[in-house]
Amino acid sequence: MSERKKGLVIAAAADGAVTVMTAQGEFIDLNWREAVLPEIGSEVEFAAPSLKLWPGILTQRRILTVAACFLILVLAAAVWSGLMMPASSQVMAYVSVDINPSIELGLNNKGRVVEAQGLNDDGAKLLEKLKLINIPSQKAIQMITAQAIAEGYLTKEKENAVLIAVDKLPEGNDGPKVSARVSEQVRNLDKQVEKVLKENELTAETDLLEVPAEIRRRAQELDVSAGKYVILMEAVEQGLDLTIEDIKGSGITKAIKDTGGIPGQVISQAKKNQDKVREVQERFEKKVKERKEAAQTLKPENPGNKPDKGGQEGAVEEKEREPEKNSKNIDDKNVGNNAGKNAGKNTDKNPPKNAEKNSKRQKNSGR
Repeated sequence: MSERKKGLVIAAAADGAVTVMTAQGEFIDLNWREAVLPEIGSEVEFAAPSLKLWPGILTQRRILTVAACFLILVLAAAVWSGLMMPASSQVMAYVSVDINPSIELGLNNKGRVVEAQGLNDDGAKLLEKLKLINIPSQKAIQMITAQAIAEGYLTKEKENAVLIAVDKLPEGNDGPKVSARVSEQVRNLDKQVEKVLKENELTAETDLLEVPAEIRRRAQELDVSAGKYVILMEAVEQGLDLTIEDIKGSGITKAIKDTGGIPGQVISQAKKNQDKVREVQERFEKKVKERKEAAQTLKPENPGNKPDKGGQEGAVEEKEREPEKNSKNIDDKNVGNNAGKNAGKNTDKNPPKNAEKNSKRQKNSGR
């Protein structure tokens, strides 16, 4: 009865000549009799023949063949793992997750995480405890959700909400195909969140939005996630008095409720308007501009009335203004009541004194 062994195929010819390497370091030639020739790099099981070729007695030709096969295997493994493919580290889509920790993930064309950053302090702290690089996006979302539960961001006592925004970035002529592959990976990320919540006996309002790259870039400029930016625009569209500052340090649900809105209604409408998001953005930016212009118009316009300086400097200025007011009142009274009589009197009897007072007033005002 022949011995059964396993080995790694390192050479395979069309005539059925196959060379395998065993775990013990043996190189064995096989006459492959099956219809399908094994692939190089695959593991096969075989009955050990009587002829064995040990490393010490290999011919030079066989050594070169084995070395070439090893090189092919190494290169194939590198390509498979993405180490030699620049596109494997290129971000093809961004995913933002808002719980209240806000996190953004950059995914490659296989839907794996190649970038991860916290968009606020809570998000940065949460990421410190997770290793997400090279993790599939669905697994990464599960890990983020589980960590948020562990740190008390999602609890039974809270009105939990998780918002996911996916931003696809087509590249070159192959862009739509790449985008389709990424979409296949990320289209059910909200389901991954719900799965973890269910395992922990929790519930949450979980939503997923798809946003254009331009929206994400604008959100970056405003220092918020793409998801929060889209919901903010929709909230303003519905007449809520909500600003960027309102949503930066707060969960989007709380921010909407604080202004009298209904979070579910706003988010639901934002999902319906995904195809019209650029139109909503135009109206939003216009309203923001109008608010700024209105705020500037309401500011008091009095160049001479500088901000309150406080202390002695303000008191000195007020005292300097008082003599001018009193002098004006006295002069007006004299002119009205005594006509030219008192005016002439003052001019004749006290000219040096009045001149001295006027001189002092100019010095003070110059100071």
